[in-house]
Amino acid sequence: GVEDNFFQLGGHSLMAARLRVAIETEFERDIALIDLFGHQTIASLASLIDQTEAQFAQDDVDWMASLMDEMEE
Repeated sequence: GVEDNFFQLGGHSLMAARLRVAIETEFERDIALIDLFGHQTIASLASLIDQTEAQFAQDDVDWMASLMDEMEE
């Protein structure tokens, strides 16, 4: 289930590296390999991806606001 631990289910560092690439491909988000060791469940990884998504969205808003400020000058 979503709360099962990846490593307790037999996951290892090579599988974690493959999972990282799959996450990057599917969600277009660069997740550090070390994050997979800190977020060992699907639920925890989903939360991390959501946080990353929110950060990217905020960065986009900040960039657009900065651009608008520059255009108004």
